[in-house]
Amino acid sequence: MRGNPVFWLHVQLFRGWRNTLILAALYLLLAAAGTALAYRAGGPNADFAAISAGALGFVTLSQGLFLLLLGPGAIHKSIQRDFQTGMIESHRISPMSGSKIVLGYLSGAHVQAGTLYVASLLLGTYFASQLKLGYAVGAWWSVQLCIVCLALLFSSLSLLVSLASRGKVNVVVIVLVLSLISGWAVVMFIPGLALLGGWMTGQMLFNVFGGKTNLISDATLAAAGIFTQVAISLTFLVACYRKVRAPERPLFPVPLAFVLLVIGGAVLALGTGMQSGVGQVAAREFGSGLGAIQLLTAAIVFIAVAQFPLTAAALECFFVDRAHAFGDAARTTRRAALLLVPVVLAGLTVLLVKIVLFTLSEERDADLGVLTAALDRLPQYAAILVALALSFWIDFNVIYIMKTLGRHPIWAVLLSAIVLKILPIVLDGGLIFLASLRDVDLWLVEGYFTGASPIGTLVLCTLPGGQPWPGLAFQVLLAGVATYFGLRFKRLVGPARVPRA
Repeated sequence: MRGNPVFWLHVQLFRGWRNTLILAALYLLLAAAGTALAYRAGGPNADFAAISAGALGFVTLSQGLFLLLLGPGAIHKSIQRDFQTGMIESHRISPMSGSKIVLGYLSGAHVQAGTLYVASLLLGTYFASQLKLGYAVGAWWSVQLCIVCLALLFSSLSLLVSLASRGKVNVVVIVLVLSLISGWAVVMFIPGLALLGGWMTGQMLFNVFGGKTNLISDATLAAAGIFTQVAISLTFLVACYRKVRAPERPLFPVPLAFVLLVIGGAVLALGTGMQSGVGQVAAREFGSGLGAIQLLTAAIVFIAVAQFPLTAAALECFFVDRAHAFGDAARTTRRAALLLVPVVLAGLTVLLVKIVLFTLSEERDADLGVLTAALDRLPQYAAILVALALSFWIDFNVIYIMKTLGRHPIWAVLLSAIVLKILPIVLDGGLIFLASLRDVDLWLVEGYFTGASPIGTLVLCTLPGGQPWPGLAFQVLLAGVATYFGLRFKRLVGPARVPRA
C-alpha cells in the first residue's frame, strides 16, 4: 500500500498512525484489566479455564464488531464523503487504475478496525492457550480465516453498494435490520444463507471449544463457506473496478452477472444439502412441508439474483440500439445473444429446482414423496420453464422501456416483482382468508390469480391437482403486450429522443 494515495489519504483522515496505535493500546489495557478483575474475583479456587473461555468469547465478539461493523461502516462513510465533496471525480481522472482506487478504499477504511483486530489476535492467542484443550490455539487461529473471509464479503458488498448508490445506502444498517426482523427464520428456510453468512462456521467454532465436534465434517463445512465467500467477494470487487471507471454502466456486465448467478445457485444447492442444526430441528418439526418451502425459497432467491444478468442484458441491448441509432454498425449477433438471456435464465432456474429437489430427496427421501411425485412429470417442468421464460422476457422489456424513459432500472425490477409476481398470490391469499371467515374451505389450487405469477406457477406445479395452464395463457398475453411496447420504445432510441445520461 506504499504507492496507493487513497490508502494514505485514509490514514491521514484517521489522524495518522499515532492515534490509531493509542486506540489499540487502550483496547488491550481494557481487556487485560477486565480479565484480571475476573481472575481476582474468582479467588484461589476459581476456574481459570472457564474465565479464559469467557474472555475469548469477548475477544471474538469484539473482532466481529471491528471487521463486520466498523470496517464496512467506514467504507460507506468514506465513499459518501467523496461523493459529497467531489473527490471521487478526482480519483476517476487520476492516472490510478480502478483496481488501485478500490483497494485503496478497501484497505484505507480498515486502518483503525484492522489495527484493533491485530491487537485482538494477541489477546485471543493468550486466552486460547489457557483453555484445557490441546488444540485450542490452532483451532482459534483457523477460525480467524473464516472471520477474515466473512469480513471481506461484508466489506466488498458495502463498497459495491456505496459506489452504486453514490453513498446513499448503508448496507450494514440494512443487514442488521433484516437480521433483527427475520432472525433464524431465514436460516431455517434458506440454508444457503447460513453457509454464506458464516452461521455454520460459527456453529463449528462453538462445537470445537465445547469438545464435541466432528472435525472432518466441520472442516468441509468451513471450507465450503470460505470458498463461496471469497468467490462472491472477488466478483463484487471486479464489479467495483468497473463501477469506479464507468458509473453509467450496469452494476455487473453480462458475463460477470452470470458468474454471480452460478455461484448463488451453488450456494443454494450446497446449503440445502448441508443441513445446519437449525435446519435439522426444522426438518423434524415441518417434515415434508419444510422441503417444499426450501424448494420455493431457493427458486425465489435464484430468480432475484437472476435480475442482475437480466438487467445487464437489457441495458446492453439499449446501448447497442442507441449506438446503431447514432450511426454505429448494427451488431445483430450481439443483440440476438442478449435477447436469448431470458430463455437461458429460465433454463438455469429449472435446473436449480431439479438439483434442489434431488438434494432434498437424498437428505429426507421419506418425507418428500408427495413433492417428488408432483414434480416428477415432464409437463410440470415444461410449465415452469415457459412461465419463467415469459416472466424474464417481460422484465427484459420493462427494464428496456424504463431505460429509454431515463428511469433507473431498479424501478422496473421492483414494479415487476410487486405487480406480476407477488400481487396475484396475495389476491388469492385474500380470497382464501375471506372464505375461511364463512367456514368455506378454499385451497390455493382453486384460486383465480395465482397462475398469473411465475412463482404461482411453480407453487401449482408442486401441489397435487394444480393446473398452471390457464395462468400461463394470461402470462403469454402479458408477454405479447410487453413485446409490443418494447418494439415501440426501440424506435424512440434515436439521436433526437435519447434520454440524458
